Amino acid sequence: SELLFSLPRLILAVLLAVVISRPLELKLFEKEIEGVLQTIQSENSIEHKQLIDKEFENISRLTGENEVLKEEIKQKEELRNKLFSMMIEEAEGRSPTSKIGKGSVYIEKKLEYDKVDKELAEIKMINSSRIEKNNELITELENKRQQQVDKSSVKIKQADGILARLEAMDVLSQKNRTVMYASWFIFILFILIESSPILVKLLSKRGPYDELIDKEEYEKQIEYKKQKVKAKILANNYLELLKQKDELQIDAEKRNNEKLVKEIEEAKNEINKLAIGKWKQQEIDAINKEVVRELNSSGISENELEDGLLAASEGFKVEHGKDESIEVESEEKESNEF
Repeated sequence: SELLFSLPRLILAVLLAVVISRPLELKLFEKEIEGVLQTIQSENSIEHKQLIDKEFENISRLTGENEVLKEEIKQKEELRNKLFSMMIEEAEGRSPTSKIGKGSVYIEKKLEYDKVDKELAEIKMINSSRIEKNNELITELENKRQQQVDKSSVKIKQADGILARLEAMDVLSQKNRTVMYASWFIFILFILIESSPILVKLLSKRGPYDELIDKEEYEKQIEYKKQKVKAKILANNYLELLKQKDELQIDAEKRNNEKLVKEIEEAKNEINKLAIGKWKQQEIDAINKEVVRELNSSGISENELEDGLLAASEGFKVEHGKDESIEVESEEKESNEF
């Protein structure tokens, strides 16, 4: 278990050894690294220049074309000069014919000379124009090529940072075993320095201090478990209170609903009673109107009519008082059912 607990610290020791040892190696072998770095920069510069020359290979083609055009002019000039010399020799009598003056041979050479001289003038005009255009293109391409060479040279010279030096250090280690061994020794030394406290702790026997540490950790674990149980109990109590609160709210809502239903039923009964009373009064009024109309048609006076209605009303109340209450109750039931 102690080894597992120490494993992260060992990993950290290795990382620290890498981070600290590499800059130290770069400083110790600074001069050697500078030499390797210059060699790498020179090689990169040559390679880049070759790539640029390949990209601008039209310069060589145009230069070769100019040489061909110049050679064509030169050959034509040599032919013209040769004909001119032959023509002079013929006129001075130094030719194989040994005749002085402008004879037939002279005239023949003169015609050839004039023809070649004319051709030379035409070739010079055409080739000079082409050579001039080619020179303009060559100058433009040379300027572009030089710009790229200058830019690449600046970039290559500036590429001397930490990454370039690390690369040079790797190259130096591959070429020189002494540098490689020294680099490994420095790396291992820093690992030992960083991990020595852990190694001493792992290799040493347990003492009173370790017992005190274990006791303190045990007490902390017990306290943590107590706090965890306490928190769990508080959470359960809180949930129980929420449950009881929900149940009380549900009961209160049920009681309120029952009371509301009861009040609605009572209101319905009162409305039905009022409706039945109103209907009863309307029926009585209708019957009275019908009786009055019939009595009027039979010739009975108003006083007699009132006395008769009064007597009829009293008799009706005496004989049908009980039946009326029964009918009202039955009508209320029917109205409620409706």
